Amino acid sequence: MHLRFVLAFGSFALAMAAVLFGNICWLKMVSAINSKRSPKNRIFPFGWISPTTFHEIVEEYRAVIPDGRLHICFRMAAGILVIVMLIFAVSIGFAG
Repeated sequence: MHLRFVLAFGSFALAMAAVLFGNICWLKMVSAINSKRSPKNRIFPFGWISPTTFHEIVEEYRAVIPDGRLHICFRMAAGILVIVMLIFAVSIGFAG
């Protein structure tokens, strides 16, 4: 029981770190895009983001900054989040 609690706490803490890292990457991508746009045509970084919107922002980010790697860091954070949340679900007995 003690090991499951430690695993659950550790995986949840790592998931929150991945969320924070992903949000920082997202905000930096939007900031890089907005620095190249006019003030009337800027992207609002908060609110509902659909997969289509994410794809459009990543494509525009890659066009604005061809050597940028923030979109890779964002996807890596999302992948880590999925993995550790699955570990969390198994460790609390929700799945598996």
